[in-house]
Amino acid sequence: MFVWKEKLTVKEEIDKITLLDATTRGSNRRAVGLVPAPKGDDANREISEAKKLRYQQLLINIEGKQSTCCIKIFSPKRKSRSALLTFRGRVLGCVYGRKELESQLINYDAFEQFQDDISVPESIVDTYILPENLALAAGSLFHGDVFHQPANSNADETFRFVYSNLVKTQMPGCIVLKRMGSDEVLSFIYMFGGEVIGVYTFTDGWLESSYQQALDLVEGRITTVVSASKLNACNIEEVHDMTFSLTGIDRGFTYHPAALSYNNSAI
Repeated sequence: MFVWKEKLTVKEEIDKITLLDATTRGSNRRAVGLVPAPKGDDANREISEAKKLRYQQLLINIEGKQSTCCIKIFSPKRKSRSALLTFRGRVLGCVYGRKELESQLINYDAFEQFQDDISVPESIVDTYILPENLALAAGSLFHGDVFHQPANSNADETFRFVYSNLVKTQMPGCIVLKRMGSDEVLSFIYMFGGEVIGVYTFTDGWLESSYQQALDLVEGRITTVVSASKLNACNIEEVHDMTFSLTGIDRGFTYHPAALSYNNSAI
């Protein structure tokens, strides 16, 4: 019988799947791969050198406008990469990697290094808007309960179990497909409100957001291993408790009538 429970800390899980560059085999183990790639209109994306940005104003604007977005930084000088995921202007997740570090830094520790990188004039800063439901699904990789494929099961069985669990609970979550024996990530399947809201592979980018498309990536793939994370937050207030301020000024969230809501069903 499958039982979803946290078997690794979030830090251990991130270390296992963010180690190397993307490869020609269509996998990714670099830190910034944990944060969703841009989806949709490139009009909501800006790539610039840090020296051309007023980065402090950028962070103030993101927090003040309560933007849900991603900032990725590539620093040739420090040989580092970092990615910041914000939800309504607050940090929901942050990951940082540098060549000489033995493992990735996450959240507060990563954010300290992120701020150093964005202040280096030569750094490349990539900023783009994300849908709120996609950001929350990705946030499960930083804060969620983790499930790993049991030794006595296959990818098909595990995928159906974690998919059914996320449908039943309607919690934000992410199903991760890895290459057996290497922990290289092949694909992310993002879920929210009991539905597939995004399917991303490192070979083909964004695919159709459907159960069948996700199943096609798993079914019959004997070298694929499945894991998943689930964000145990039933409402926006609980999400807020997982975040921290970009600027040090705690503005909180605006709870407007159209605010994202969750099904409060038991897990």
